[in-house]
Amino acid sequence: MQSYPILQTKLYMPPVRANLVPRPRLIEWLNAGLDRKLSLVCAPAGFGKTTLVGEWIYDLSAESERTIAESGPRVLGTSSIDNRVAWLSLDQADNDPARFLTYLIAALRTIDATLAKRMLSALQSRVFADANTFADASTPPPAEVVLVPLINDLVARPDRLVLVLDDYHVIETQAVHDALAFLLEPLSKRELDVLELIAQGLTNREIASRLYLSLNTVKAHTRNIYGKLGVHSRTQAIARSQALGILPRQ
Repeated sequence: MQSYPILQTKLYMPPVRANLVPRPRLIEWLNAGLDRKLSLVCAPAGFGKTTLVGEWIYDLSAESERTIAESGPRVLGTSSIDNRVAWLSLDQADNDPARFLTYLIAALRTIDATLAKRMLSALQSRVFADANTFADASTPPPAEVVLVPLINDLVARPDRLVLVLDDYHVIETQAVHDALAFLLEPLSKRELDVLELIAQGLTNREIASRLYLSLNTVKAHTRNIYGKLGVHSRTQAIARSQALGILPRQ
């Protein structure tokens, strides 16, 4: 397996400049996105996207410190201001899926050294020689192998994590896009509905009738489920989902 030494400067948030022009309206927009899974900052090069996000993160940290100073030490997860920030500056080399995931781990571990430990083990125990390894349909997809343990770790945390992926526009590899999409939404709500009915033994037509969907839509959802779980049959999908904790064991 190829080893990727970590360049620590990729994990550092750029310092906030002293002569920064405040942009409170944009900061409020970013604050409004804290309860969402994804916020996307788009603008042409040189318009200050990194500077804006850096200012926002600085403000979040300052607000958290003020809250702690005023109310004293708190129990983790009891405050609405509970933002732990990981930063990753991306470059062209991060189009390699294994490298991207390795740096993603490193960024998250700046928050908590125990976080993503199982994800790191999964990467170390499996050979990801190049991007083609991820695209090979004959092997389990990286989301199933690597990201599910991370998702389970994140769900178990009471606090809110903010992960900044700076310069994501340099990423062009579909495998990296797919991995990030799975991290944001392992299975959609509708896919979970279909999966649960599959586990109950309903046919595609019965599922279509139950969910008021067309038969072709149910088949499309089923294909998506198979692809995300890295399986080829209903029996495998049920077993894999139960093993991953997506479905309860019978």
